[in-house]
Amino acid sequence: NMLKPIALPNQLIHGDICGNILFHPDLDPAIIDLSLYWRPADFATAVLIVDSIVWNSENTSLLDLMENSIQMHQL
Repeated sequence: NMLKPIALPNQLIHGDICGNILFHPDLDPAIIDLSLYWRPADFATAVLIVDSIVWNSENTSLLDLMENSIQMHQL
C-alpha cells in the first residue's frame, strides 16, 4: 500500500467545484451544485486540479500548484 495516513485538519469543502462556478462580468462568482465533504482543504484543491486536467483538457503543469502542499507526496 503506497498511501499513508495524513494529519491535516478537516474542514467543510466543495468536493466538485470544477464546472460548478458561474461567472458574470458584473456580478460576483456563484457556486452551484454543492457537494460538501469533511476533508482537508488541500483535498478540494487536488480535486479541482485533477478535474481540470481530465474534463477540461488543462495542462498537467497544474499539478505543480500542489507541489508545496503539506503531505502531498504519498510515496
